[in-house]
Amino acid sequence: MTLFPLRSVMVLETMANVGLLYFLFLVGVEMDIVHVIKSSGRKAMIIAITGMILPFLIGVSFSFLLHQTAQYVKLGTFIIFLGVALSVTAFPVLARILAELKLVNTEIGRIAMASALLNDMCAWILLAVALAIAESTGH
Repeated sequence: MTLFPLRSVMVLETMANVGLLYFLFLVGVEMDIVHVIKSSGRKAMIIAITGMILPFLIGVSFSFLLHQTAQYVKLGTFIIFLGVALSVTAFPVLARILAELKLVNTEIGRIAMASALLNDMCAWILLAVALAIAESTGH
């Protein structure tokens, strides 16, 4: 039993994605990307790398324990996927929080958005690597 009929789930999911894209577009319009990169590039890079590596390492350590429950998946794929899953930033949620608190154009907001953007870019690249490894090995 589901809350919504299965036919309408695809429509609701599409509308949710359109709304999310619209919101992120509005946040992006409010930000001056050149100013963000110039003013907080180095800080954002350090925060993004630290914010990615620490949870990734925690995910790697847990993946050795949890891999026994998913033995049909190769260990390398499982390590990368779990590490990425734990280290990814909820960029839309962060954008919404900063917009609601009117912190988007403050220094802390610019650093947070820039580091979250870098974090998400790295996470998507690592996820693509994990999927490529999984497809090449057949798992």
